[in-house]
Amino acid sequence: MCPLPKGHQNELEIQLTHAVVAAGWSFNSIENPEVIKLFRMLHPGFSPPSRTKLSGPLLKVQYDLIQDGLTDIMKGGYVTGQCDGWKDISWNHVIALMLHVTHVHNTSGECKTVENLLKLMEMEKKFIKVDLSCTLIGWVSDAGGELHAAWVHLHAQYPWLLIADCFAHQVCNG
Repeated sequence: MCPLPKGHQNELEIQLTHAVVAAGWSFNSIENPEVIKLFRMLHPGFSPPSRTKLSGPLLKVQYDLIQDGLTDIMKGGYVTGQCDGWKDISWNHVIALMLHVTHVHNTSGECKTVENLLKLMEMEKKFIKVDLSCTLIGWVSDAGGELHAAWVHLHAQYPWLLIADCFAHQVCNG
């Protein structure tokens, strides 16, 4: 077996992480015997990472690099916030707050109240200003129930914000 040059294992793991994400492959597929056999045929010295390493630390490092790059690009810019709620595959109630997806909060154990949603929106507003160094100029959400009521309160508190219903929700639900 021909050993990999120093640092090459890490480079291959990083590229494999990019390939798995870009192609939409399951992280479990990396431990499939046929996939391992293919890697060994391509380079006997390469040891593919476990699915846990691939979906954990390797993915986290690449995610952080992309987030840092986006933060640098957005710094000083004007942005709109967005929020939407849904149930995930485990039937947890989640709320995403985003410019691009910045945070997803599991709200299953909380009452779906305007006050709780406003707290999340205020936390996101602070994150946008302090951590991303951006200026929030507007907010978009669907027009349903608590989300609508929350952005009405948000607009009353910050009348300079542009507030709008999500057009996709109007088309899909209309």
